[in-house]
Amino acid sequence: MRRVLLAVAVVFAASAAAGAAEPTEIKLSEFKVKAKNDGAGADLFGVNEGEGKIFMYVLAVATAEFEVKEDGAVKFAIEASGDMGAKDKAKFKLTIGGKEVEKEFMLTQNEAKVYTFKADVKKGKQKIEIEFLNDDYKEGEYDTNLYIHSVKFEK
Repeated sequence: MRRVLLAVAVVFAASAAAGAAEPTEIKLSEFKVKAKNDGAGADLFGVNEGEGKIFMYVLAVATAEFEVKEDGAVKFAIEASGDMGAKDKAKFKLTIGGKEVEKEFMLTQNEAKVYTFKADVKKGKQKIEIEFLNDDYKEGEYDTNLYIHSVKFEK
């Protein structure tokens, strides 16, 4: 009897795991990064695929499109890190599907960490924008920067 119950439990667990949706990753290479200041050099923002991150050393916006299969709440997991400025850690604004999700989100630590957000989105192609808000720089003393290591979402 125990073997039968154990076998049923294993089959049930395997089928539940198979039915669980895996998060969808928005590849960093799909992001377009644009500086807020047209005079900023291209070496101050962009995607560094070798290091596996989006880097923003100046005020900039990283934008990508993603596809949603049905209307409803979607959970986003953004892995980010940053460099500390004079007073604050890196901050960003998050817009998903044309709606502001976070007006001014500050990282809780400088090391890479996954932060989660929820947004109601419509079926079809949507846009995600991550805007670096607080570039703070003093040569030889401090330099606030934002790095995005991964962006994933799931229903």
